[in-house]
Amino acid sequence: MKRIITLFIVSVATVINAQKISQKVVISNSGEEVGRYIRETSTKYLVDVQDTVWVPKKGNKVVEYSAVKGQGIIYLKNWGVVNVRKTPSTTTAVVGKLIYEEGYVPEAYPCLGYKNGWYKTEVNGKTGWVRADNVIWDSISTF
Repeated sequence: MKRIITLFIVSVATVINAQKISQKVVISNSGEEVGRYIRETSTKYLVDVQDTVWVPKKGNKVVEYSAVKGQGIIYLKNWGVVNVRKTPSTTTAVVGKLIYEEGYVPEAYPCLGYKNGWYKTEVNGKTGWVRADNVIWDSISTF
């Protein structure tokens, strides 16, 4: 009888109301993003970018990226168009739109903050807010 073992590697993240809003990231001492932190040994960090890879601890460090602090990116969960609002409310003016076309890689937009279920972002030079249930936050862009 053969056994199949499946290993799931999950990076460390803070989740609020099913929305990930912070995550540990390994950055170089010069400030470049290396990858999402998964775990570590005494001499190496295991990070995830598009694949998992071990990187030396020397010259790198772990920091916490947070949507609340305006770090990371957001992208649309599903194909379509989502309104970007002037303030975090569905009753305020639309200042832009996030677009995800079928058959394409989703566009990554900068996360400028998070407040009460809304992400602050910038699109076409205009700053506004997008409902969190329409987008996914990530600490780093892998697109």
